[in-house]
Amino acid sequence: MRRPARNLLYVVLGFVCIALLVQGVGLQIPKVLKILTAVSATAPSSTTVVQGRADSSASPQMMQPASPQLATDRELYGQYAPGEAVIVTSKGWEPGETVTFTLHEQPQIHADRTWSAVADSSGAIFDNQLIAEAKPDNVNLVLTARGQSSGLVVQRILNITNTFDQCANGSPATGTCAWTGGNLQANNSTYAEGMSTAQRLLARGLTGTGAHEFIIGFSYTQSSKHSYDFFDSWAQASDEALLFTNHEFDFGNGAGVVSAPSCVQYAKDDTTACNSLTFFADASVPDDSFVSTIWGPASANQCSGLTLTRIDAFETGTSGTCPTGTPVTAQGNRTVRLWANQPITDFHFDAAYGTKHTGDKSFVNVITTDGTDANTYASYSFRFTCGTCTAVQLQWGAHISIGHDVLDGWGVNNGATAIGGSPYHVILGGELGSQDNQMQAGALQAPTPTPTNTPTNTPTNTPTNTPTNTPTNTPTNTPTNTPTNTPTNTPTPGNFGCTPGFWKAPQHFQFWCVPTNTPVSSVFTIPACVASCPASDDTFLQALNGSSGPTLCGTEAKLLQTAVAAYLNSCSIAYPLSTAQVIAEVNTALASCDRSTMLAEASRLDSFNNLGCPLGGPTTLNFRN
Repeated sequence: MRRPARNLLYVVLGFVCIALLVQGVGLQIPKVLKILTAVSATAPSSTTVVQGRADSSASPQMMQPASPQLATDRELYGQYAPGEAVIVTSKGWEPGETVTFTLHEQPQIHADRTWSAVADSSGAIFDNQLIAEAKPDNVNLVLTARGQSSGLVVQRILNITNTFDQCANGSPATGTCAWTGGNLQANNSTYAEGMSTAQRLLARGLTGTGAHEFIIGFSYTQSSKHSYDFFDSWAQASDEALLFTNHEFDFGNGAGVVSAPSCVQYAKDDTTACNSLTFFADASVPDDSFVSTIWGPASANQCSGLTLTRIDAFETGTSGTCPTGTPVTAQGNRTVRLWANQPITDFHFDAAYGTKHTGDKSFVNVITTDGTDANTYASYSFRFTCGTCTAVQLQWGAHISIGHDVLDGWGVNNGATAIGGSPYHVILGGELGSQDNQMQAGALQAPTPTPTNTPTNTPTNTPTNTPTNTPTNTPTNTPTNTPTNTPTNTPTPGNFGCTPGFWKAPQHFQFWCVPTNTPVSSVFTIPACVASCPASDDTFLQALNGSSGPTLCGTEAKLLQTAVAAYLNSCSIAYPLSTAQVIAEVNTALASCDRSTMLAEASRLDSFNNLGCPLGGPTTLNFRN
């Protein structure tokens, strides 16, 4: 019995050796074929070109966390001479996975070209099988890569290159956009719920005279909280920035200017293309009938999870789907703007596509509810015709969800600030690829106006040093509201101030001079004009967590947030104002029932609250002297 067993062992070992030899030889064959073979034509593909998993039944939670990436060694297909090899690189596949590539013309004149390659042990591919040919005029060339085992799909247009970036408005806020393709975060941006992140997309290399389509979307919910709501215009985003940070956006042509393409901070070729853009058109953003399960609790302002309620409130100030709600400031119709280097004959959102809600950021797996899906996405399809244009720039804002009991919000703790990490996404889809502009939760700070001026100019110069973008009646209102409360008369002068972010942190409750549940109405006098506003019923701690907005109620919330921090500072540290002065100034501002006066006082107190905290711990914003 021992000899047969030993012979059997030899046979098994022999098979293993043969298998290893075959595998080793097989690994070399594709490398040789890549050099010696070109790509043959096949029958036209009937597959619709999409990005994402081919299996739409797959659960989004089971998908790979990162989408595959696809690139070529040159920016545009036209840069290759006929007969030259196109170097294709891709990553994000399963190790050893076979990936099929397809080159497709739109409109199709020649048959598709297809070939395959195998991902290495890291899931990456280096391929040179595609041989460039003379490209027919007036067609787009779409390269698609499809994983045979994973089902993942990624694509890009070879004759179009795009630059996709977003506005980092400074920390502290300056309003001047530092355009970045990276994350918006605490050290470069100051955003808040109710503001909109400014986005721009430059595409060049367009060909033909037919219609072009861009698919762009955003994260609708993350971790079962609302992230972004919808797209709006640069003008609306700039107005929101002025309200929350006292600085309009400067997109590259001056503060608040939206009447020109933004060509700053581009590389040479992008700058040349952008400077050629002289024609523009606006398109209205479609409504959204999606009903979210993440809202409430039910109140006069929270009638349902209908997204359209928030859109109506944003555009008109009221909503027929929630008639009991307190009106907010109307911001008008939501639009996006397109610039081109030839006249634009058509620019619109595809009505059939609508606002598509999906469970994946590839915009493939359509959902009808977000009830069991913590992370969901929404997207739009833009269609435009601009003759023989070769370059365009798209300008828009992505509106940050509000987590407050207001008509255009989703209810307390259901907004963007309730999410951690980098959960805010604006995403290119379809043939544009899978680029993703993200924002970290740290960028959603309590905005303050130009804190870099406050240490030397506070407080007697406050009216003259207020940024020029603040309400025009600030200089005249501030002196009349605080004639006896300037620091020259302060009995307990000091040069310290802790931010609302410091005071609301649980580890700092030990420094409070009053209970955290102290009602704001027990300290400050609430006038009738704002008595029905949600913030009027807040405790001190709730006021510190408040969210401001473009209404009188929102302005009261902003003032009370800074006022509570000022009160706590005045009774705990060497603050420029005494407790009595804080109360008097805030009561005077509230009694005015005037948004400009209240904002001016909030700005004044915020400047004091950011002087520097002697009690230890991080402040809400990072300051540079």
